[in-house]
Parts: sequence; structure tokens; C-alpha cells
Amino acid sequence: MKRLGGWFKKMVQDHKDFQMGRELVGVDRLGNKFYQFYSQQGLPTRRRVDYSPNCSDPSKVDPLWDPWLRGLTELPPTAEELQDMYADMDDLKLKGMEYDLKEEAKMKEFRKVMKKRKETQKTTTDKGYNEEYTPGAWKPK
Repeated sequence: MKRLGGWFKKMVQDHKDFQMGRELVGVDRLGNKFYQFYSQQGLPTRRRVDYSPNCSDPSKVDPLWDPWLRGLTELPPTAEELQDMYADMDDLKLKGMEYDLKEEAKMKEFRKVMKKRKETQKTTTDKGYNEEYTPGAWKPK
């Protein structure tokens, strides 16, 4: 039954796309759908993205889709290009997480050293002046 519902939804979506004169060109990692619209003569007119509900910030579009949306490139990004970009993004994210962990460990060590230094130093209350101070004794040069 579930397969039948999915098939029917796809058929309805295809019919809707045909009536609107648009073609689904691709889907990104977040589920955003990229469409190419065509005129009645079959010429490409405009490009559009339908954002998915789980897209937290619609202003962020994958870097490979942005030039295509703006009309700077004729062809949309290929599956290989998208896969390479996603792999690079994942690697960069992992490197950032590793850096954050190293930085956190360094900060813990720094706080430990500062706490030890603070405990070992004898603290005296600094009154802001010398104990030998006598009022009126200071004369500017």
C-alpha cells in the first residue's frame, strides 16, 4: 500500500510539473528541489528552488547550485560534482571538530596551570600604596 501511495504522489507531481511547464532538475542534500521552467515554445525561462521543510535556513543553497540558479552556468551540477563537494564539506567539518577538541584540551590544561599558579602564589592585599606613605610627603618633580 505504501508503494502505491508513493507511485501515485509521483504521478500527481509529474502532472503538476507538466502543467506548470517545469522540470525537476535535481535535489540537494537537504531535500531542496531545483526546477527549470520552460516557455510554451520549449525554451528555458527561469530557474527556481523549492525549499524543503527541514531546511533551517533557506538563504543557504549549496555552492554548486547557486551559479546554476543565477543563470551563470548552463548545466546543473552533476551527481559526481555534488558527491565530491559533499565529501569535501564532510572532511572540512571533521577537521573543524578535531580542531575544537584539541583547542578545548589546551584550554583545560591552561586553566589547570593558572589555577595551580594562583594557589602557589602568596597573595597580599594590595592597598594601592606603599605602607610608608605619609600624606603630603609626595612632591612632583
